[in-house]
Amino acid sequence: MATEHMGSQFHGVYEAERSTPLPGTTKHPQGRLFAPVGQYAGDPWKLHPDDWMGGKAHSDPIAWHNSDSSALPRYDDPDSRQIDQYDHEGEDWGNSEVDPETGEYNEDYVDYSVDAKDRPMASYGSAVGMHLGDVSAAMTFGREFTHPMRIPSDTMAPPPRGNFSTDRPGGSIAAGSMRSQNSILNKETGERTEDTRWSDPAANFAGRATDLVESGKTLAYRNDIEAPGSTSYRTLPETGRTWSEDVLGSTTPSGGNVAGQYADTEHGFRGTPHPALVHLASLGYNPVQRTSDLPMPDEANAARRNAFEQGQAWSLRKPKPDDSF
Repeated sequence: MATEHMGSQFHGVYEAERSTPLPGTTKHPQGRLFAPVGQYAGDPWKLHPDDWMGGKAHSDPIAWHNSDSSALPRYDDPDSRQIDQYDHEGEDWGNSEVDPETGEYNEDYVDYSVDAKDRPMASYGSAVGMHLGDVSAAMTFGREFTHPMRIPSDTMAPPPRGNFSTDRPGGSIAAGSMRSQNSILNKETGERTEDTRWSDPAANFAGRATDLVESGKTLAYRNDIEAPGSTSYRTLPETGRTWSEDVLGSTTPSGGNVAGQYADTEHGFRGTPHPALVHLASLGYNPVQRTSDLPMPDEANAARRNAFEQGQAWSLRKPKPDDSF
């Protein structure tokens, strides 16, 4: 605490009161003589998988992605999900590329395999980005592997006001409000609040939504199909982080790399992970659930099945050798 100014020749310099040792804490009952600076590396177990999965190591949401691959996709491949434009032609509603009467190009033809900016479209909306949600929503597809991913909160993009309209194959239209027009009920208080999430159709079909996802943003939307009412996310695979990426990309408080592979200065953590965590992460271990491990719905396994469906019955696994990682 400053007590006295030391004169004009030392402008901005103050004489401090005599310093005293830092008081004791539970971790250091004897106290400290100096503040823990310099080479202080933080808690080496901060990124333990239990803490990472349970949100104790961060305040970001953990969401799940269901896949046939034993490794979570780490890059986007929208072309592989693109619909076939020729599957959506038909004389019955006038969308043939060639006019059947004249044999000439149909000026009213619409290629539904791309959006207005020529980005790949899928049957469920834009093919850009990946979808994640809670375990029950992710497991709706019935694929073998369900992977957790941390979604950095600072990438969340709120829905804009207004409506959208996107033409769909067959003459139908995906349209409506950008925002979910539902209200959220607090079961304890009975109070209802406005739902600030994206609407399901807008998050998947609106061109503005795809613009944001392409730029590295995340859309949190009300899922109307899988686990209706739950929150799902649309984002690029590169935007989120796996547990191993958080460990290997961790940097020291001064900003230097400590895991020996890369420094995640965009969405990473500060600290020095324990060597055991670094070792497992470098081998490709990540938390994962396998559908084949799901207990049968009988009374004896009710508690274990409930834990599984809440994302608590996971284990660290390496991807299979025939899968990319």
